[in-house]
Amino acid sequence: MSWQIINELLILASVDAEFYQELIQCGAVAALRRGFQLTEEEQAAFENLQVKDVYELSRVVIERIGYKK
Repeated sequence: MSWQIINELLILASVDAEFYQELIQCGAVAALRRGFQLTEEEQAAFENLQVKDVYELSRVVIERIGYKK
């Protein structure tokens, strides 16, 4: 798992409204289309997203992946 890739993906979603919409509608498929290489666990974190904004997207994805402080 690469937190760098997850961070890049979430940053792109925060500055590119079109990508954000694709991501919450198509999940990991949108990320893969943009060239992000995700593990199966990371792909699963982007499925069935029901979020209201990019901040909630970040929180949900990080929780699903299991970020440890």
